[in-house]
Amino acid sequence: MAENDVIAGNDGWLFLAGGANNPLRFYTDPNFFGEAERQGWLELLANRYDQFASRRIAYAHIAPPEKLTIYPEFFPDSLSSYEACPSIALPGAIAANSRRKDLQKVYVDLLPNLAIAKDDGQLLYWKTDTHWTFFGAWQAYLSLCARLCLEPDRQIAFRGFNYGEMVLDLGGKFHPPITEVYKTQHIEKKARRINANSLVSYKEQRQLESVAGLHGGSSVVFFNDSPEADPRRMIIFGDSYAEYRPILLTGLFAETVRELHFVWSARIDWNYIDRVKPDIVVTELAERFMNYVPTDDLDLDVFPQERIAAYEAANP
Repeated sequence: MAENDVIAGNDGWLFLAGGANNPLRFYTDPNFFGEAERQGWLELLANRYDQFASRRIAYAHIAPPEKLTIYPEFFPDSLSSYEACPSIALPGAIAANSRRKDLQKVYVDLLPNLAIAKDDGQLLYWKTDTHWTFFGAWQAYLSLCARLCLEPDRQIAFRGFNYGEMVLDLGGKFHPPITEVYKTQHIEKKARRINANSLVSYKEQRQLESVAGLHGGSSVVFFNDSPEADPRRMIIFGDSYAEYRPILLTGLFAETVRELHFVWSARIDWNYIDRVKPDIVVTELAERFMNYVPTDDLDLDVFPQERIAAYEAANP
């Protein structure tokens, strides 16, 4: 059964199969993430690595896999080009690139740890949503900590959950909507938010936090003065797999380092980097967006106001 670009799979699993990103093509069309896209990403990561190395900033990139990459067994149809998906093809291209072996230090492959956690019975993605659960984010957090020489705060996993039955992003596309029991981990304990940019303030004042068109450009800063916090300053440029609210990767790293900045963007603002002077930068972009190669021309002094103006023009 399919409805509104969503395919209902086996055992209640729903998969995004169309829409603007059309992620199903990654698994059925070997040219959707082809040579041009792979080379574009290699060049982007190499340029970022060089830029950060010149500033003596530790750098890592992750691509949260599409749910279909992790749970293909629940998809009702064949996936003829499964191994052409970016989560498999890009690490292969990096490993084969003899000129830039340093890129193997930049790209953190999440699939091995996610596969182990899946085999252990952890639910890594919601059945009726496109996003990972706390346990999926937790595995990414552990992988990044290992690469960046950060000590993970393992006590977070024992802080308990809130439960509630909810309509999530894929379930909401059906009529009637399909619900799921949703658990949110208690992450925030030691860190506190000390700054939010104009876009976040605009959303919060008007209760527009879930409006998709107002996500990009959101920026927040968390400070953690606990004695256990790693003394370094960190920036995450990411999307909804990290979140500006402290519920996924942003929350996990805010509990880990002294100062955590999150910017909702696939692009980097190099002026912002030079103002903040971080010790660590992580870029994160979900696999479904990877047939687009970012341009790294973000201007955080301008872009948030442009998003507000565009929203107000469309919603007078």
